[in-house]
Amino acid sequence: MIQSRQQLKISRALLRLGMLSHFREAPSVEIPVIPRQRELFPGTSDDYWSLLETSAIEDMTSCLYEVTPGGVFPTHSHEKSTETIKVITAGSKVEIVTELDIYFLGFGEEITIPCGMKHALVNLSNFPLKIQVDWRPKMKGWNGLFNVKKAQATV
Repeated sequence: MIQSRQQLKISRALLRLGMLSHFREAPSVEIPVIPRQRELFPGTSDDYWSLLETSAIEDMTSCLYEVTPGGVFPTHSHEKSTETIKVITAGSKVEIVTELDIYFLGFGEEITIPCGMKHALVNLSNFPLKIQVDWRPKMKGWNGLFNVKKAQATV
């Protein structure tokens, strides 16, 4: 019974990831530099990001990312880094979908996604959401494998 529940969770999560990527495979995306000043994320018209400075001794890259209400950061993975997502907007709610499960996070909560695991994010709030994203080990610029361009959520 427990194994069946786990298999059902995984099946639901994989279906949701497929829906968020419109069932397309992932091309590799390389962005050579995360901007130090707030800029539009490439390929979007309304999501912004900027580099967050970290200690020189930390083997980590961090950014502040802003997602529009109902916005989706589409299905993607990182071949060489884990990703930790922390919700930093009070009163907000976000859906994080991985290959293993679907999670709902609020202000102050975080999740770490293992290297190579497909994942996506949906802002369930009716206002812009800010998240802090940390990648370990440190990335040069930003890279990810995307299934589809950024789109609105399929709820």
